[in-house]
Amino acid sequence: RVLTRRIDVPGARVVINGIYLCTPHAAARMVQIGAAEPDEFELYAAACQWSVDQLRDELESAIWLPAAASAAALRATSTQPNSLYFQLIEGIGGEYSRQALLARSCSEVDAWLQERTHMAVGAWESLARSCDAMGVSAADEAALRIHAVLFPRDNVTDVRGRVRDLAEQASYIWFTCELESGGGSEWGGGEAPLKDPDVLLPPRSHKPRRKQIENRHAAPQQILRVVSAPEAGVVSKQNALLAINMLLFDLLNFSGRERGEVTPEQTSLVPLVRRGGGVASLFSLCLLYASIARDIGVPLELIALEPPQGIALHSPKFLLRLPATDEHEELYIDVSSSGRLRGTHDLGNFFAHSELSGAQPALLREFAVPLSGGRICVEMLRELEAASMRSNQLALAAFWKVQRSVFREQLALARADRDRETR
Repeated sequence: RVLTRRIDVPGARVVINGIYLCTPHAAARMVQIGAAEPDEFELYAAACQWSVDQLRDELESAIWLPAAASAAALRATSTQPNSLYFQLIEGIGGEYSRQALLARSCSEVDAWLQERTHMAVGAWESLARSCDAMGVSAADEAALRIHAVLFPRDNVTDVRGRVRDLAEQASYIWFTCELESGGGSEWGGGEAPLKDPDVLLPPRSHKPRRKQIENRHAAPQQILRVVSAPEAGVVSKQNALLAINMLLFDLLNFSGRERGEVTPEQTSLVPLVRRGGGVASLFSLCLLYASIARDIGVPLELIALEPPQGIALHSPKFLLRLPATDEHEELYIDVSSSGRLRGTHDLGNFFAHSELSGAQPALLREFAVPLSGGRICVEMLRELEAASMRSNQLALAAFWKVQRSVFREQLALARADRDRETR
């Protein structure tokens, strides 16, 4: 058998786009007349072949795992003996990417991480120049770009679609809440008083249905269209937050854990969204929560609680904040407590100091620091490093530590360039 990338060989048949099968005679003739070079052909002494029916039966029996391939991937040269296998498996994405990582030997992991470190420099430079402008509103996109540093062939289109689906579900719950609460009218058109997520929706009243009377001459009824709460003109943002709480914590059973208590799969946003529930890094769960809130029209801030020197901090380290408006005071979302809504005066309870528990909101607000886009990315990398260390994946932990250092250098350069441009 002879394989070639030339499309003009007489009688050649397509294997995949960019690779063709031809006869030795046709290849020799092309070289003989000077139309091709010898190194443009690969000669194989034997080949394994399957009939169509045999291959179909083996695929249906799950003997083979189909994977997308390309001529560039198949013809790429590498010093690692199993590099092509791992590349194709990683291209499938999802759990297969993780299994490919676990299947590597220690030397293969080291070589792979060195390759990813070399290839990641451009990605960090690009992210550093855009992350500060992105903020938490696009932190999910930054998380996907960080995931791509380690798994560049993983197609995360399903993750983006899943986040949109979650936002649609939350919007529907929000709309239902507004309908059952009268659109906020019972509170005078303003925000409802604070309440816990488990009382988001009041119990439905079970009224007997009226017997429908058929009328063949009646005008056709309009099709019911489900609209979001903002489209309906109701904007009770507290109900929106409670709707997200019901979705993430009551229906999907997400549970936030502090740094050092989770694995890499529970930390990275990609497997977190694909899994659709369970234990998750508190920080990553905050990012998912903020992404859903953004998609239903309720932008949030991600903040870090940073107490004065000498004062310890009770968990959690990170909260989400709904900024104050003319209609409502600012609210804090405690993701570690199933999204419990808290006021500014509650911040004192997070600090291990009795005087701060009764401090004025203006003082407590100084310890709630909004995170910039750059700081969010740095915290993501720190979370991944801690999760890898906790799972005893020391090479991976060292990799993320190096990436964090490289990213911070690129971030400093990008900010210096912006400062010079504004002068």
